[in-house]
Amino acid sequence: MPGTSFNPRVQGFQFANNFVNKIDVAGITITTRGRCGGMSYAVLDCLRAGSRIPRTSLPSDTDPVGRYLWERQIQSLLDMAPAFVEKTAAPWESDADRFRWATTTFRGNGELEQFGKLRAFVDRDEPVVLGLISTKTGFDVHHQVVGVGFENFNDRPEGVRVRIWDPNHPGQIVTLVPDVANNCFFTTHDGDTRWRTFFVYDKSGRVSPPAQLSGGFILDPSEAIDGRIFFLRTSDGLGAVARIERPKGTVATTQSLSGFSPAWDLVAGTRHGMLLLYHRASNTAALARMVDGSYVFVRSFPLPGAFDRATAVGNDLVFLLNTAASRGVVAQLGKDGAFTIRHDISGFSPAFTHVVGTPNGGLFLYHAPTGAAATAQVSAAGSYQYVESPAGLTTGWTHVVAAGDELLFYRKSDGLLACGHMSGGRFVFTRNLHGHYPGWTHLVGAADGGVMFYGADSGSACTGWLRDGCYMSLRHITGFATGWTHLCDVGVSPA
Repeated sequence: MPGTSFNPRVQGFQFANNFVNKIDVAGITITTRGRCGGMSYAVLDCLRAGSRIPRTSLPSDTDPVGRYLWERQIQSLLDMAPAFVEKTAAPWESDADRFRWATTTFRGNGELEQFGKLRAFVDRDEPVVLGLISTKTGFDVHHQVVGVGFENFNDRPEGVRVRIWDPNHPGQIVTLVPDVANNCFFTTHDGDTRWRTFFVYDKSGRVSPPAQLSGGFILDPSEAIDGRIFFLRTSDGLGAVARIERPKGTVATTQSLSGFSPAWDLVAGTRHGMLLLYHRASNTAALARMVDGSYVFVRSFPLPGAFDRATAVGNDLVFLLNTAASRGVVAQLGKDGAFTIRHDISGFSPAFTHVVGTPNGGLFLYHAPTGAAATAQVSAAGSYQYVESPAGLTTGWTHVVAAGDELLFYRKSDGLLACGHMSGGRFVFTRNLHGHYPGWTHLVGAADGGVMFYGADSGSACTGWLRDGCYMSLRHITGFATGWTHLCDVGVSPA
């Protein structure tokens, strides 16, 4: 699911496009609605200027931001009106022809078609203005948005998906879905409105946004990233350490490892850079430490009790669960290799299929067959406190991971995604997210919000970013080694 690093919660306006415009022409007041072009232009202005958009309420026409959006609206109409006329008025272009612009990469002469132009911008991590052409006729039926991503499942029109930031739907990414039978698109947020096609407009220019929109940097590429992803392949004992690099979503391998034995069943990494590996048959555990981003073995030792679930929680703690015995323990991992049980808990039911810990000490337990769940809060000292049993969760999630204090849910069979948030040991469901490729075998979340999907059979991966209830796909990557069996986030050990 290729996409730009655009985050609608940070880089998009947080109010809906509910403007009412009053225009005086020869003493007659004409009323129009919306400033979709102005808002789309302004989003790119701010993006290019490195500014964020903290505004949450609709500005008035006397507000500097309101005036700026009106000016950019007028400019967008002057710029794009000829293209709208050209692409809707040509009698030799059929509805099927126009629909084809938005679902094919190349024209017959080898030049890029509109979908191909969008792909080129996305591949360069550059959001771009799109003109949406309605299936209706009229003066004010068309629309302007920002293209931020795409999908092309099977290189056929029905496999195309176009991700947009739509001024009418703040704080989220909207998906254009093709209706091939009727040569048009609908959106995941408005199934009734139909769009015939879209075109790319890349000449929106560069205008400095007003001071009221210069709230700071969106995402500083030099911002410290304190997490690493540890890879393990039990078939041959190989391992690796890598990191998701922002804002592009590339993955850089920092260390290659070998000699892992036995075939470890559980792997968990803490925020403070300790890594626990556990072999169930022998009740053997091993501890390692991340030093300057590199793996350093510390010691191996027998672990009291058998466990089949493990997760890091807080900064230097792990939670281990024995589903058969309904027993869990919270243990602290010391930099010197100490493994200290801080709390021993019994009575876990049902046999939870997933346990997920967050950096703030939240613990989420989930049972995929029934959708049952439980939450707890673990103190910095390792004390476990049950909080609640959230109801109404979807059944069948195959992967649940934490990315910071956000939880990401993924279902392998159909690619369904959803997210929620942990705070004070309580879980709050946020929303279902747009679809993702089905079939990923592994999902790992990092403490800084990074996410990586991995396919053990194909060696491909997809990186993303989860924050404030919004998931952004960053980059699709091929060429990974196949067969990795364990992936986990592990921080950098403090001095």
